[in-house]
Amino acid sequence: MKLKLPTGSQTELFETQKSLIRVISLVSAVVVFIAGTSLQFLYAQSEMSFILRLGFAGLFLLTAHLCTRKSIPVQKVEMLLAFAGSLLLTRVLSQYYMSELNPVHLVSCGLIIVGLSGVFIQKISFCTLLLPVAGYTVFTLLSPHPSAKFPSGLGLILLACASTVGYFLAWQKIYLIQNSLSHEIHKNTVINNLHEGIILQDTTGRALAINQAACQILNMTTEQILKLKDPDALGSLYREDGVTLCTYDERPSTLAKESGRVIKNFPMIARGPDQQRLHLEVTAIPIFPNTSSQVVESVLITFRDVTELRKAQVVIENHRLQVLANSKLTSLGEMAAGIAHEINNPLTIILGRSTQIQKMIETGKTTPDEILQNLAKITSTTLRISKIVKSMKSLSRDTENDEYQKSNLRAIIDDVINISNDHLQKHEVHVTVDMDPLTELDCNPGLISQVFVNLISNATDAIKEFPTDRWIRIQVTGEQQKIKILFTDSGPGIPAAIKEKILLPFFTTKEAGKGTGIGLSLCRTIVENHGGRFYIEDSLPNTCFALELPTTQTQKKIPLIRAA
Repeated sequence: MKLKLPTGSQTELFETQKSLIRVISLVSAVVVFIAGTSLQFLYAQSEMSFILRLGFAGLFLLTAHLCTRKSIPVQKVEMLLAFAGSLLLTRVLSQYYMSELNPVHLVSCGLIIVGLSGVFIQKISFCTLLLPVAGYTVFTLLSPHPSAKFPSGLGLILLACASTVGYFLAWQKIYLIQNSLSHEIHKNTVINNLHEGIILQDTTGRALAINQAACQILNMTTEQILKLKDPDALGSLYREDGVTLCTYDERPSTLAKESGRVIKNFPMIARGPDQQRLHLEVTAIPIFPNTSSQVVESVLITFRDVTELRKAQVVIENHRLQVLANSKLTSLGEMAAGIAHEINNPLTIILGRSTQIQKMIETGKTTPDEILQNLAKITSTTLRISKIVKSMKSLSRDTENDEYQKSNLRAIIDDVINISNDHLQKHEVHVTVDMDPLTELDCNPGLISQVFVNLISNATDAIKEFPTDRWIRIQVTGEQQKIKILFTDSGPGIPAAIKEKILLPFFTTKEAGKGTGIGLSLCRTIVENHGGRFYIEDSLPNTCFALELPTTQTQKKIPLIRAA
């Protein structure tokens, strides 16, 4: 019977042991005094003088007092209790012998042995307590009592049984302590090797338990976290802007405590002692004392440092913006020759009409109606050029930071068709639009235009080699909360072998050097960032891409960090 304790667990356990010894000592002092008085009253021959009773009670009280002194080791206090019990047991055994083996004293001996043995965690303490029993056993065997009222052998058997029970009580206590400590050490080893910070706090925000990862993430010692004056064991927490302090009611621990629900992956910013900004994802789990209780007893907070992840996301977002800008430039570059042709034709008309007016004025062979007719043609042609330039500007400008705005969907589609008109006419692709011209969409019009340009460009490239029947149909249907846009062309559909891969970044079916494989991937990213869905529509016999978009957005602008 030996108690093996890890160094870190000794202090807490020994303090608990001292408290237990103190309680037992106080109880023993009271019981000895009252029991001694009762025995003296009931059995005159079992007299234990008042001074003797007071001495035993004082010895137990001294033991209880020494338990309050931190400077005295628990081993010495336990030995003092064993010594006091041994003296008491010696006195009771002597009374047992002098009272002609009165069984009342035998019961008292058994109670002393069993009562004190369960407190000990040292073998020497148990042996010290049982020294009088061993001595009495030897004495009785050598000189049996001549006029015993109770069988001497039976008395020895009962004392042996009481000693055995006391031993197993002490052994059981040590076993339970070591088993509990084993589980505790195993649990602490697991918790302290987790990469996530863990803090258990009470309902006032005071930390009850902290793992090593929490100290490393917050760059604070356990003592610093325990001394935090904030109403939360995480200290000062900020909103995502890193400037505005979170109120008490906004903290995950408060929300979990008041709602009784788990708050998962709550984005917060903390500042350590060095004021370095830490991006955290915090989860708060309410803990109830039992399954039927509705009152939160404590809150378990887990959190992880996502600062490096945020930095990586910023880098990815910058790359995404660069890819989007390159995609726009690529689209404009591919259409540059056609756009130049679209602008050059109206300019030729303007030049011809203005030259004609000049000659008519010089020769004097003109009428006001002829001049007005030529000027009207020049005006309409100029508006045509203006419309093309406006569409180009709408497509090429940087719209990433634009807020959502109510936009006429038909106007966006018309701008895209104007930009793509030369490319469409060159390959004799006919475009039809089937929609309500008053349909409005809460969106970033520049990014939605980019989606439409990519889809029209891809469809044109896919069907331009067809001998006949080259067409693109745009259909818009909608409900109150959502609209669905279908881009269908005369192609036979997407082959099943590539259907799962065609929306992935850098996958292309075009020849080397003619496609980057980012067009459809960007379309999906832009639509999903609008809270919508982009997918291949399989229910039609022709190639069809579908967009589902909410008519109203809950945020002011497109989320910055959501890359494909």
